[in-house]
Amino acid sequence: MKKVRRIKLDSLQKDLLYLPKGQLQSFLGGNGKIGTRIYGGTLLNTDNGVVWTGDDGKSCTFYGVSFTIDDVCPSDTAYQLLGTIHIERGWAEDGFNIYNFAHEFGHYLQEEEYGLLEYLKMAAKSAKSVLEDPDNHMNQPYEKDATKRGQEYLNKNLK
Repeated sequence: MKKVRRIKLDSLQKDLLYLPKGQLQSFLGGNGKIGTRIYGGTLLNTDNGVVWTGDDGKSCTFYGVSFTIDDVCPSDTAYQLLGTIHIERGWAEDGFNIYNFAHEFGHYLQEEEYGLLEYLKMAAKSAKSVLEDPDNHMNQPYEKDATKRGQEYLNKNLK
């Protein structure tokens, strides 16, 4: 029988591994897979799409897309192109939530419906809007449409 002994906090601290800020948002999720922490839950890329699991245990699978944390996006922005949702790292670490993700998924649904060429025309308008008039950006018709599509999908598929 092994003897149980007391460990001093100082000796334990020297064995701890400190992760850089960018790695702190990733952690082991279900089945040993790496998920990415966002405000209110976790995003996980799977073969079928992105699975969001909320802190309350609810979940939703966003079929057909993947996501990436991006250092190229302007601060506090995200975009969707060709089925990949790009989220700016700073926003992913501080404030990006499931409703923001659903909005970007709404852009994916637009791309699927309109086709790539028409979607790219709309995406160019969107990029111009966010750069030139960020306070009014979400009032643009294509942004409202993406929000509506994403929210309807989330409401229908949230379990």
